[in-house]
Order: sequence, then C-alpha cells, then structure tokens
Amino acid sequence: QDLRAKNMPFTIGNVIRIVFNYLLLPIVSFSFFQLVIAKGSPAYSVALAALIIIIVICFSIWLVRVIISTRPKSHLFDDLPTVLLYGPLYNTYCDDAAAFAMIPIFLNFARGVGIGALQPSGIAQVVLLAICEVVSVLTLIAFRPFPSPTHMNLYQGVFSCVRFLTIIMSVVFVPSLAVSSATRGWIGYVILVLHALVLIFGFFLNALQTL
Repeated sequence: QDLRAKNMPFTIGNVIRIVFNYLLLPIVSFSFFQLVIAKGSPAYSVALAALIIIIVICFSIWLVRVIISTRPKSHLFDDLPTVLLYGPLYNTYCDDAAAFAMIPIFLNFARGVGIGALQPSGIAQVVLLAICEVVSVLTLIAFRPFPSPTHMNLYQGVFSCVRFLTIIMSVVFVPSLAVSSATRGWIGYVILVLHALVLIFGFFLNALQTL
C-alpha cells in the first residue's frame, strides 16, 4: 500500500524528466519556429504552438517556485514522494544548490528561442547561443552545483566551452558573410573533431572506466 501511493509521483516525475531533461529544447524550438512561419501555416498549428509555449513557461515558473520556496531544503531530498516527483530536475546537485535547477531550464528555453525564433538571422542565432554558453560557465563557477568528488562541475564547464567554440566557428556558415566553400568545409571538419573528442573523452572513456 505504501509503494502504491508513490506510483503517481513516480510516473509524473518520469514525465517531467523526459520533457525537461530531453525534450524541452526541441519542443521550444519547433513551437517558436511555427510562430515564425505563421503566415503560411494553418491557424490551428499556430494556436497549438502558442499554447505549448504558454504551458511550458507557466509550468517551468511553477516548478522553479516550488524548488526555491521549499523550506527546509532537506525536504527536497528526504521526502520520497517529492524526490520522485521533482527530483529529476535537481537530484544530481548538492543539497544547498537545488535552486540551480532553474538555470538549465532557462538556458534550454533561451536556446530554443534562438534556434526556432531567430531562424531569419544566423548572426542573431549565433550570438544568443554563445551568450547561453557563457552564462552556463559563469553559473557553474558561481553555484558549483555538483558534489566535488564527481568532477561534474569541470565536466559541464568543458562541455560548455566546447559548445561555445563550435557556435563561434559556426559563424562561417552564415550566408551573408560569403565565406568560401573550402573554408566552410575545413571549419566543419574541425567542429566534427571537437564533437568526436567530447564523445570519446567525455562519454566513452568515462563509461569504459566505470565498467
């Protein structure tokens, strides 16, 4: 009976995990892009996109308010139904850094706006995405949300720096700059190499060591 009472928090918690940890960026991107092409789209598509954006914003604000306003903070980690329900957003952080959960939500939303709403301007996309990575690094340094033995603060900082480099290099693909195809090709290969290095040293070797 005690376990059955936790089925609903566990189920909703998994939905929150899937939506906010994996699908928030594509959902926001597609929704804002739908608004950009609203003139040539059916009215119901535009209305649905706007509704999704409003729901995501309202639910995000409500989740962040719950996490920030909970007192004492230990309740977020000790109360099992609460952990099952909201834990996917903060349970990898230190007890005193649970509020850091709002940073990834804000950054993913901002990235979604950049990718979806700023399609007409490549320069604006690059600038906004670069700003997001700078904010990510600065907040990691300020909050240090992950426990020190995990080295995840360093990991995430390195990932943000690599993303920043790839975003800056992506400027050459902006049509208005008229960069030659050969240069674009070499820059593309450099970006692919950076992604490969992250996959090998950031994920594959780490997983191999864990095994």
